[in-house]
Amino acid sequence: MLGDFDILAAAGEITSSEHVHQVDSLAMENGTIEIFDANLQVNGDMMPGGVVKGSRSVLVKGTLQGNERWPCHIEVDGDIVIMGDVSCAQLMGRSIFIGGQVKDCQLSGQLGIEVGGNLSQARIAVGEFDQERRQILVIVDTLSKVGARRDYAGRQLRLDQKRVDRMFNTTRVDFAFSLGNVIRRKRRRIEVDLRPFYDVVQTRTEAEIDQAIVEFFAKGVVGALTRTNQNFLRSNRNRQKILMEVIRNLHELFLLTRGFDKMTKQVAGLESDLNDLIEGVNGRKTGVYVKGAMRPDVDIRFVIPTVSREEDGEVALEADTAHLQMRNGEDGLDVKRVDSSGEEEDVSCEPGAFECVTVHVHEGLVVWDGVVSSRQVSA
Repeated sequence: MLGDFDILAAAGEITSSEHVHQVDSLAMENGTIEIFDANLQVNGDMMPGGVVKGSRSVLVKGTLQGNERWPCHIEVDGDIVIMGDVSCAQLMGRSIFIGGQVKDCQLSGQLGIEVGGNLSQARIAVGEFDQERRQILVIVDTLSKVGARRDYAGRQLRLDQKRVDRMFNTTRVDFAFSLGNVIRRKRRRIEVDLRPFYDVVQTRTEAEIDQAIVEFFAKGVVGALTRTNQNFLRSNRNRQKILMEVIRNLHELFLLTRGFDKMTKQVAGLESDLNDLIEGVNGRKTGVYVKGAMRPDVDIRFVIPTVSREEDGEVALEADTAHLQMRNGEDGLDVKRVDSSGEEEDVSCEPGAFECVTVHVHEGLVVWDGVVSSRQVSA
């Protein structure tokens, strides 16, 4: 967990994955290493020009030793754990854990950044939510399309319920058979309710449920309908064709109901995923955690996202930013901070003010814990 400074636990989360690809070291000569199917474990150092990109997590057991011309570069959707020092590197990930010193780096951690040593000459961004933004927009778009198809299917289903009811009336096929509450006649409609059926087969896959419904209709529905209409069939042999037509239309009604139920379930799942994403973004607590000391020059930008649902189902994505800038002053540290409303404040601090410190945002203002207020003197 960020701020615990337990880098071994963070490394263990990566190495405990089912799929981990291991290499001895990385350098420019290796080209761009792409990781999409497995986490990456580098057992040694990452040298100048080394590049890693992908959707998984990265563990480097050694150091990252880039240079001004050829910085090390890691850009992944998962976590980044570096056991040793990091210099001249560009890192972008969900959470970044660094065991040693950090200097001359650009770091971007969605959830936060932890540094076990000193932090200096760094540009830092915390709270970016581009990944979640893309996921939210994809879900909203899918919801719109699936919801439109479900609404159309619902209208078609209601028309077919009335049509099948009229068919029973016109053909005089007897509807007086019992299958629990799965099929019922109600308000001039024949309604199919598969919920009792789903309760029985709920542990099966969707494909298995589809097959089970086909078997249930063939054995249960057709059998019950045929037994109930024996007299109807005996009185006229031609009525067998009439009954078969009724059965065919009732079967189509079953399929329409099943399709509508599947789309309804899909919409519910998408709604749940969307709400989880929104709650995760809005409830996110981010920070920069330094066990050593923060030293000039350091620039930190906090992104403060807000996601809300509109009445029409659309999603509003907004983001404020708050900033902290640290430079050397005449008698200590000159700190400039800009809150989420754009208001600036200059603060002078003693040289040791940012030792073993957590920097985060509180009510739109960048603050640092462990600093006594008397040590801050407004410039």
